[in-house]
Amino acid sequence: MGQPVRLETEHFEEVYDLYRYAFHKEPRGGKAALAYFYDQTDSFGEFEGNQLTSQITQIPFQITWSNQQVPANGIGNVGSYPEFRGNGAASRIMMETLQNAYDRGDVLSYLAPFSYGFYGRFGYAHVFDHLKISWQADNFPQGKRAAGDIQRLDFKTAQPLMANIYAQAPQFKNGAVIREKWWWQYYFAMKTPQTQYALYLDEYGEPQGYVAYEFENMNFKIREWVTLTTNALLMTTRFIGSHAGAFESFLYESPVSQIQDVPVIQLMTEPQFKVEVVPYMQARIINLVDFVATLNIQLENTIVFNVTDESAPWNGGRFELQQGRLQRITQSQAPAISGSIQAFTQWLMGYRTLDNLLLTGELQTENRDVMQLLASDLPNQKPILADYF
Repeated sequence: MGQPVRLETEHFEEVYDLYRYAFHKEPRGGKAALAYFYDQTDSFGEFEGNQLTSQITQIPFQITWSNQQVPANGIGNVGSYPEFRGNGAASRIMMETLQNAYDRGDVLSYLAPFSYGFYGRFGYAHVFDHLKISWQADNFPQGKRAAGDIQRLDFKTAQPLMANIYAQAPQFKNGAVIREKWWWQYYFAMKTPQTQYALYLDEYGEPQGYVAYEFENMNFKIREWVTLTTNALLMTTRFIGSHAGAFESFLYESPVSQIQDVPVIQLMTEPQFKVEVVPYMQARIINLVDFVATLNIQLENTIVFNVTDESAPWNGGRFELQQGRLQRITQSQAPAISGSIQAFTQWLMGYRTLDNLLLTGELQTENRDVMQLLASDLPNQKPILADYF
């Protein structure tokens, strides 16, 4: 049986070869983009002799949660050579990444699953959805002219302005990645150099909104669209709509999961569009005690969490919640709620309601009224993630 190890700089060529074979394609942005990414992240793998057989990348970052910065990570580039699949290497490396994340102090972890069931074995749960919205060109709202200007800028000029807007946007305050400069560079400039950028600056020259977009045949693809003010919404909508004569359709994958949270929809006098809810990424709580501490729960009652977490034993067991803090205990007479770390992740992160999880049996309690009091103290905004790993 192999043993997971941390991969170092000298292993990059092997990681690159494995990536190309496992995913049968070049990395987006080419070898240079993958090398830049590799230098910024932690990679783990297994060898048989001198042959790298499997590898996983872990991306350390901070997220925003409850107006706090919370340490977290993303999992990506999970790959194995086919002749070594089924030998348990991916599972062993996943367990290694969980231990590494816990030791580093991470509170949450995100990933894009090739199989929701596979990663469910390691405590990950479906937590993020996106909306895919499409318009025929003639149906895209036109927006309005307002004070200020739209400027098309190159990435280097646009990046600090976009970063400032992104950091202020209220939709990115519940689970979104706090993007470091290297991530902007990798995720936008290196992976997708064809992306273009238009920024709205108000009458005082202050950046208040941006659109990152691409041309794909006869489709105008909105990659990211962030506005802070009404005028920013109206002017960026007008800018996008001005392309109607050159394209057949407009496509937008929004990071929100409810159509009423997409501002441009409210500008349409005729709701002529198509929308699809797309299951997006999974998440798991790495450190339950620390995550609950971020929630600022003010419940007066003492309650008990009975948690099953086979992949992260430090999360499993019986915990008493008092004054917003969890403490491991052996016995308690307080009202209790029981379930897996996946169910607790979906509930505490606001993706699913308590009623829903109780109905499906993923959470169980004999003290529903007390748990409803707790539920009313939890975030009522679904978590939002715009990035991909």
